[in-house]
Amino acid sequence: MAETRYPAVRGMPELSGFFRSWDEFIRRFMSPSFFERTLTMGSIAPVDVCERNNEFVIRMACPGCRPQDIDVTVENDVVRIRGKFMGHEEMEQASQTAGHHESCLIRELPTGRFERDIALPTAVNAQQARATFENGLLTIVLPKAQAAQGHRIQIATGQTTGAAT
Repeated sequence: MAETRYPAVRGMPELSGFFRSWDEFIRRFMSPSFFERTLTMGSIAPVDVCERNNEFVIRMACPGCRPQDIDVTVENDVVRIRGKFMGHEEMEQASQTAGHHESCLIRELPTGRFERDIALPTAVNAQQARATFENGLLTIVLPKAQAAQGHRIQIATGQTTGAAT
C-alpha cells in the first residue's frame, strides 16, 4: 500500500481524499519544470503604478534586461512596455566566458520577450515623459496632460453676471 504524506482523519474520510488530491497537485504543478515552462512562455515583469501630484510613476522589475532591449511607447492613456529578458543560453555563455562551468538545478528567472500594456486613468503628456534604468529597475515618470490635471475655479462674491427672474 502506498504511503501518503497526510494521515487519514478519523471520522472524516472525505478529508483524507482531499489531502491525497492536494499532494498530487503539489507534486505535479509545483515542480521546477512546471515553473520553467510557465516563466519562459510570455514572461511578464512585475510592475507598480503610482500617482503623485500631477504625474504617474511606473516601476517595472526587469532582471536580466539591458536598457537597449526595452522599448517604451505612450499613446493617449496607454503605456506599452516591450522588452527581452536574457535567455538561459546567454546567461550560461556569460558564465563560461568568465571561466565558470555551471549546470542549473532550478530555473526560475524569466527569459524571452515580454510586453505589457498599462492603461492609466487619464491622458499623459508623452513629450515630457522620462525613463531611467538602474539595477534592473525601469522607472517611467509621465506628467498628466494639462486637461487631465484639472483647474480650480475661483468663486467670486458680490454681484452675479446673470439675472434671475
